[in-house]
Amino acid sequence: MRELSYYRKNETGLLAQYMDSIIEASGLVKDIDFEIVSMIVMDNEFDTFSLGGFLGSTSNKIFKSSTGFLDQAKNVIKEQGKEKDLMWVAPTQNVVRGNVKFYRIKGGIDYDLAAEVGLGVVSYKNEFMIYSPQGNDDPMDVVHEMIKLKVYLQLMHPENVDMKLKESFDKNADLIQSLLLINPWKHMERLEDIISDDGVIAKETEEKLEKPKLNRTERITSGDILYILAFLNGRKVDRYEALKFLKSVDDCILDDVQNGSLKAIYTASKQSFFKYVNSKYTKLLENRDIRTFQELDDYANQYVINHF
Repeated sequence: MRELSYYRKNETGLLAQYMDSIIEASGLVKDIDFEIVSMIVMDNEFDTFSLGGFLGSTSNKIFKSSTGFLDQAKNVIKEQGKEKDLMWVAPTQNVVRGNVKFYRIKGGIDYDLAAEVGLGVVSYKNEFMIYSPQGNDDPMDVVHEMIKLKVYLQLMHPENVDMKLKESFDKNADLIQSLLLINPWKHMERLEDIISDDGVIAKETEEKLEKPKLNRTERITSGDILYILAFLNGRKVDRYEALKFLKSVDDCILDDVQNGSLKAIYTASKQSFFKYVNSKYTKLLENRDIRTFQELDDYANQYVINHF
């Protein structure tokens, strides 16, 4: 309990509020003393998902018994006819090192969210706990572990902003994103919303706004515009930069979508996106006689093929 006392003494944020206790797990043996609950899936296109994200559900709902989680995952994938889309499914990494900790968190645990932000979930003595699958004894591992825990808790509790995380978010955004395992741009987008106005925008978005379903023929996401921004800027652009650009478009909204692991992501209409691009890159578009989104799309595709 020494570590717990330390964290509570030095933390005033969500760690102090929601961490119940810390279990020293260094001597515990996988599948004898504990079982890994959280699953990672890779599909045939080499994209990675949490189990719930891959199946369009949640692992918390998928698992029906308190053991044999990998077998349960494989059975549900087979039952839903998704085997043809699957390359592999496996538990999050088992870590064998001298300072492994299991964290007992107050309230329920979202197995999929934990896996997506780079953590994992174990079943230990009939309780579900969080752990960090980092594999080295680098001194920075402890720091990274705490960052991931803070991110997980902030995403779980958007109504209660961790002020220390907020204060360091802009400075450490690149580090935070690098630690996230699955859909990092989606979670960074969510974090930015939560901390931007002490959770007010995030809460209103979740509870009050009516969000239209995503229509990919009419609307685009930050992932859809990466190649266009690469053309406009003459360099590769990451998803976080693309997200910031997309959120500047007039009709950008938080869409409520059900598409694999994509839920509540920002989208904008192609028409408004092109209008915004035209206001920022007027001369570039004029020089190439680009007058519609489709022309921009075609030109950017060819540019990326030729240059990257």
